[in-house]
Amino acid sequence: MISGGRLRRLLGLSKKKRKKKKSASAFSPINDEEESAAIVIQTAFRAFLARRAVRGLKGLVRLQAVVRGQAVRKRAAMALQGLQALVRAQARARERRASLALERQARALTLQPNARESEVGWCNAVGSVEEIQARKQRREAAAAKREKAMAYAKSHQAQRLKRRQVCRRQGP
Repeated sequence: MISGGRLRRLLGLSKKKRKKKKSASAFSPINDEEESAAIVIQTAFRAFLARRAVRGLKGLVRLQAVVRGQAVRKRAAMALQGLQALVRAQARARERRASLALERQARALTLQPNARESEVGWCNAVGSVEEIQARKQRREAAAAKREKAMAYAKSHQAQRLKRRQVCRRQGP
């Protein structure tokens, strides 16, 4: 900003009287002091307009930042919803695989001859019928546990692989 004293001096309102120079142009009624004062006033006004324009641009930049932030948050929310849907689908697939494995085992058991049927023919197993049935049930339970553990391990292995791929994409 221009101080008051400098502005007065430029406008020719100072206490000291200066000698007036004649203008080089005969057609111009404006002298050098008036011209320099006009330039100073125009410069000050242009600076004022520039500051006002910058202030307006700052507001516009803030508005753009808010809008972009909302768009980014919306995209992130949609990505999270997609991930949740994917996790739900994987859980359903894991559940379905485990139930199918149990159904397969149940079908296999119905196709195998029971201990009672083995009584008709020769059975050289050691123990009574109840012991044979108990052993058979333990084997079936162990097979079901193994199948379930394998399904669980397979699903977690797939999840780890997907996480690694995502990390590689987002990596440095």
